[in-house]
Amino acid sequence: QQQVVDVENAVTWARAHDGIDRVVVVGAALGAAVALAVGAAVAAVDGFAAVGGPSDLWRVWSALPNFPRFQEKVELARRQYVRDGTSSTMKLSKLLSSDPGTCALIEHDAPLHPTWTPELTFESLHWLFQFRPEKQAATAKKGLFVTCEHDGLIGRVEAVSAWASCPEPK
Repeated sequence: QQQVVDVENAVTWARAHDGIDRVVVVGAALGAAVALAVGAAVAAVDGFAAVGGPSDLWRVWSALPNFPRFQEKVELARRQYVRDGTSSTMKLSKLLSSDPGTCALIEHDAPLHPTWTPELTFESLHWLFQFRPEKQAATAKKGLFVTCEHDGLIGRVEAVSAWASCPEPK
């Protein structure tokens, strides 16, 4: 949700400049969910494009095997963080292991960004489980959804479901 706020701030900045009369937000992968959320929540946005991403992260993750155990681990880590500030992380390659192609890209790109650690905090996972922009899709403006038929991470159902929730034009 913080990324939605960040994009809203960028839209506000763009709209403050002469010559910018239309703003369309484009996002891919997790950014697709952000684009959908911005398209639904930010009045200053004229439209959005969501490319190959989730529209309900709870639905995506809860369908995975052993999700209840994983969710419990995430919640325990979040409580630990709230209690004493101890943060624990998970390697992206483990989280995204159902898509070897994405994992290979992460491994390939990691040396190009020496200050980046390809990990995600469990606290972030907690908030990602809460990120369900499809629930606000009925107020979205001019949506475009792009998906591929075979995606190891995000099923096509995510784009189809979000598309069905959005008003015309789409």
